[in-house]
This record gives sequence, structure tokens and C-alpha cells, in this order.
Amino acid sequence: MENASKALAMAGGLLLAIIIIAVLMYVVQNTASLKKAEEDKEIAEQITKFNMEYESYEKTLLRGTELVTLINKAIANNKKYEDSDKVYDIDIHFKLKTPIKETIVTVEEGKKKNTEEKVTFGEAKTYKLIDNNRSDRINADISQFMNIGALNSTDAYEIINYKDIDNYQMVYSGFTDFKRKIFKCTKIEYSNVTGRVNLLEFEEVDLKEDTSGY
Repeated sequence: MENASKALAMAGGLLLAIIIIAVLMYVVQNTASLKKAEEDKEIAEQITKFNMEYESYEKTLLRGTELVTLINKAIANNKKYEDSDKVYDIDIHFKLKTPIKETIVTVEEGKKKNTEEKVTFGEAKTYKLIDNNRSDRINADISQFMNIGALNSTDAYEIINYKDIDNYQMVYSGFTDFKRKIFKCTKIEYSNVTGRVNLLEFEEVDLKEDTSGY
């Protein structure tokens, strides 16, 4: 009888230990699941926040100044993640309908005498930001283009052939011409791997042909 009682007590202890272990395993697994759920939620929120920064450019019309800002943002992003197997890259495509022109304004005796335009950069074609054949992975045309002029001035110009305060020429760079152009977003794509925006496409709009939304 005594042995049976001991055996029963041992069995009860073993059962209690099993129950405790099972409860502990459940708590650990549940905690891990909650932690993963929180991490997944945080990642999803980060992706949403990131995408919203780029989705804001997915509007009917925007000026070249905004497109310049976007290109600089994409370049900074790609440089930040250059060691991440390119999965975080953002490519920007923009199609020009008209070439970029330099404007030369001649001032004589304090008054604008005449205005000339000269094509300095930009065939009417599609430009793509990323070029994997270059060490910096930035398209040579865009790299040249982004260095044309000051980014912070809408009407950046250089004074040349200066004679005196009333006689000179003002040269508005092609960059100024680009920033005055109007574009529309034609496509936005997302990475199947990261869920982040990885491509935006734009094309120049002729306001004489399309004035909607601006």
C-alpha cells in the first residue's frame, strides 16, 4: 500500500512537472509570437511611412523642382543601402518631350534687349537614374545633369560680358529650364522582396496639351 502511494505521488509529481513545462513552453512561444507580431507591425509601419514619402509624387502634375528633389532623395537612398544587394534601390525614369535649353538675356542701357535660347543638354528621350555599368551606378547623363546648376534657386543665372551696371548678359542655365518644366507620374512600382517603392516613372507634359490637375 505504501509503495502504491509512493508510486502515485511520483506519478503526480511527474504529471505536475509536465504541466509546468508545457505552460512554460506555451508562455515562451506566445511571448516570441507576440514579439514577432510587434516586430512585423513595426516593419510594416516603417515600410508604409517610407512609401508615403515617394507616393506623394504620384500626383497628376508636378514641377521639375520637385522631380529634382525626388532624384536627389533616390540617390541618397541608393547610396545608403549600396551594400544591401540592391534590394532597397529606387530607380527614377523621366521622359523629356523637349530638350533642355539655356537662355541668354542681353541687357543694354538697363533694359532687356533680346533673348536667345540654346540647347545645352537633354535629348527628347527617357532617362533612367540607375546604370549598373558605372561604378557609382548613376546614369552619366543624369550625373551631368544634376551638376548643371544651383539646386536652391528657381532662376539661377550667371552674369557674362559685363561692361557696366546697365550693359551685360544673363545666362539662365539649362537646369533652370528643367525646373520650370511640368511632369506627371505615369507609373509607380513596389519591390516583391521588400514591399518598398522601387521605381517611379515620369514624363514631361506640355501645358498647352494637358492642363488638368495643375
